[in-house]
Amino acid sequence: MLSPSAPPTVRSTGWPIPAAQHFMDLRAVAPLALLSWPAARPLCATPLLAQVLDAEAAWRHHDYERLLHGGKKHSSKALLRPAVDALAGAAALHMADHLLNCEETEARETVAPLGGAAAARAAALTAYLRHLPGSSLPLQLALTPRAPRGPGRRWLADALHERERQRTRHVA
Repeated sequence: MLSPSAPPTVRSTGWPIPAAQHFMDLRAVAPLALLSWPAARPLCATPLLAQVLDAEAAWRHHDYERLLHGGKKHSSKALLRPAVDALAGAAALHMADHLLNCEETEARETVAPLGGAAAARAAALTAYLRHLPGSSLPLQLALTPRAPRGPGRRWLADALHERERQRTRHVA
């Protein structure tokens, strides 16, 4: 995706987006998966990666609670900073990439429970990740807990698709 010969668009939650924006989507989904842990555990590719993320998530949750109850500002840094362990970081990004490569319906059905579990731990941080500046509109739609259904949903999806198509055309 970073090479000059790479295609200008990739798919995120079933929609075409600029390739550069895919990295912002990864930046939103990887911490959301760790924040929602253990709800995201079934999405791990292997039992070893699940064990690695068990330890990473436990450490992050403990650090978050310590900072939150210790009166420290920026307690969310415990959940947002990159993993110190390369394997844990790769596992979280792999899980995020898997979620982003799902089609829209599957992504929505998979990501929605993660959003709920994350919001139970840190509602404001979850809301921030749902609308992370620079993340794609399709991802934001997939992360929105109560998107319209039926004709309203189709209209919103069509509008988002057209907006992404226009943005992609300008990027290329």
